[in-house]
Amino acid sequence: MHTGFDGPLSVDFDAVTTDPKPQPGPLWVGVGCERGTPAVVFTAAIQTIVRDYGLAEDLIAGIATIDTKATEMGVLALCRERSLPLHVFSAERLSAITVPTPSIVVSASTGTPSVAEAAALLACWECITAPRERLDGAGHPVEVPSVRAIASTDGTLDSDCNLVSRLCVPKQIFRMHGQPGAVTIAIAHAVTGRSQH
Repeated sequence: MHTGFDGPLSVDFDAVTTDPKPQPGPLWVGVGCERGTPAVVFTAAIQTIVRDYGLAEDLIAGIATIDTKATEMGVLALCRERSLPLHVFSAERLSAITVPTPSIVVSASTGTPSVAEAAALLACWECITAPRERLDGAGHPVEVPSVRAIASTDGTLDSDCNLVSRLCVPKQIFRMHGQPGAVTIAIAHAVTGRSQH
């Protein structure tokens, strides 16, 4: 899906916090993983992180990752168990997203300095910028123009923006005793321009 925005998407670093806040929504969970990581590790990581950050699991709208992880059994099982959509992005698209914790190790192995954070931000951003449908007075569908939404490091918005995609959980690396592999989780949500600070 082309969003009409070809530049980098930045995150508001001030928004990354561990303080409980009013529940945002919807939440997009970006994931990266070591090959062969089972679904139980993903599930435990998400449950731990949403609990630690005071978020509600039922607000999770979907899972996002790099396209090379689209066939990972753990990722697919997680989405199937929770009935969540899986959004995948190319390394090229993910590398255009500015994140607070890029990694040269991740970049060397995947072609992008971020998988979890960038995927969470991009999936959330695409959801809030997708054309929406509403009904007119006669009950006929009418397409609503998309909302252009870009989060920036200084917390400003383009003049035509109403929503921004923002990380509410920066990347967290999770391992589970007795289970193979590891997952990296980051969570993004949409906020209105009025609730930025």
